[in-house]
Amino acid sequence: MMKLRISSKTFAIIVGILAATFTSCRKEPVLAPGTTQVCFDQQVLPAIKANCASSGCHDGSGELHDLSSYETIKSYVKAGDPNKSKLYNVITAKGFVLTLMPPKPRAQLSVAQINLITIWILQDAQHTTCP
Repeated sequence: MMKLRISSKTFAIIVGILAATFTSCRKEPVLAPGTTQVCFDQQVLPAIKANCASSGCHDGSGELHDLSSYETIKSYVKAGDPNKSKLYNVITAKGFVLTLMPPKPRAQLSVAQINLITIWILQDAQHTTCP
């Protein structure tokens, strides 16, 4: 068996390259070029209120999870990371979620609404109001 001998300088260079490679492999959100800012007040909140925060559900009237305002919705979101956001996981039934929300017979969020919420989370879940 042949042994490979490398100098300590070469070894340090290899370790540096590997460290740079692995630290640069973090999953950063990538949005399609030209993606515009999602407006919380005009786009995200109406979708959540229509599907989740309606009367008898997550409207703040005693339900366990209040989804009626930015402040309460934001508590279920990890800005920049949909996969670590409870809101995203329950509307897509990903992660350790047991039930897809909203439950039947209510209609599920549309693909467009889910995409909008996903982009909003990727854009750091800001409380934006657009003209």
